[in-house]
Amino acid sequence: MKNRLLSLVSSLVFAFSFGQTDQLWTPSKIVSSTNIKANKKTIANPNLYQVDLNALKEVTSKAQKKTKTTAKSNIIVSFPNGDGEMQNFSIFKTSNFSPELEAKYPEITSYVGESTSGKSSKIYFSISPLGLSSMQLKLGKEAVYIESYDTNNTSYIVYKKSD
Repeated sequence: MKNRLLSLVSSLVFAFSFGQTDQLWTPSKIVSSTNIKANKKTIANPNLYQVDLNALKEVTSKAQKKTKTTAKSNIIVSFPNGDGEMQNFSIFKTSNFSPELEAKYPEITSYVGESTSGKSSKIYFSISPLGLSSMQLKLGKEAVYIESYDTNNTSYIVYKKSD
């Protein structure tokens, strides 16, 4: 009986975690052409989203650093992929900075994630005062990027390298 109850509670917590991170992303409408960043104006039919950056920061702040002995993270975050679907990633904190620079700029954080669906997909992303920037890599597919679309950093575009 104890094992069944523990399994049920674990399943509910797991499902609740996935559901929460899906809500970070909301499909967005086309932005006024005067507010579109110059390097994004040539992308036809942009796939736009708004992201709750504060909630994303809250979720990712609990991520542990990736080490050689760390296999999986219990922090799961959903990101839109190049096909307009949400994909779940197991997230680890990482850094491109030396320890001194990391201490000097704590508002800039970097992460790496591995797909929870076993589809040989990885995501690399950073959060800074300028917003979110990410790159998804999947074996045999082209890279997918998520970057700020407008000058106000309120809309994010998901696009493939070929776009």
